[in-house]
Amino acid sequence: MTAISNFDWVEICDPRTRVPMFVHLESGDCVELLPDGSRVKQLDRNQWWEFYDTGTGRYYYYNYMTEATLWQKPPYADIIPLAKIQSSRLQQQQQQPHSRH
Repeated sequence: MTAISNFDWVEICDPRTRVPMFVHLESGDCVELLPDGSRVKQLDRNQWWEFYDTGTGRYYYYNYMTEATLWQKPPYADIIPLAKIQSSRLQQQQQQPHSRH
């Protein structure tokens, strides 16, 4: 298993549409086409997406390949912190001044 930190981008797939896309681990950008020279971690069975459940105040984990959901962090897994990426991105957008038209 290769550490997720060795990659800039992670391949994910929309569970509803099955459209593959890529998330940049630092910026939270989500794209359908990777920039040239990108280091990408391909989607695999060991990849779990971390989400936050506001109703319980807990994180949970979803595996796209197996469609399994867990409340406990799976051991020895590649955890993709989608909740933290989304939260960070939302904060950045809120801090940017709104342009006037």
